[in-house]
Amino acid sequence: MGQTAHHYLIFETAGGFCGIAWNDVGITRVQLPTKSAEAAERALLHRAPGVKPGMPTPEVAEAIAAVKPLSRRARALRATLLAAADEHRAGL
Repeated sequence: MGQTAHHYLIFETAGGFCGIAWNDVGITRVQLPTKSAEAAERALLHRAPGVKPGMPTPEVAEAIAAVKPLSRRARALRATLLAAADEHRAGL
C-alpha cells in the first residue's frame, strides 16, 4: 500500500496564525492560533512530522474559511474573559 500525500498550510486569522494539515482522505490536524506563523508551523510540524507545504483542496479551503470567523469570536471572548478576571481581582 502506498504512502498518502500529507500537506499543510499556515494561515492568518484575527486571533493569530493557525495551521491545517490534510491528506487524500481529509483533514488530519488543526493548529489553534499562535502569535506568529513560525510558532504555528513549529507546533504543527511537531505533531505531524513529515507533512509538506501545499495548496489546499476545495474542502480544506472551505474549512479554513469556516475557522476564520470562529477565531475572531474567540478573540473577542478572550478579551471579555480577561476584563472580567481583572475586575474580579480588583474586587478582592
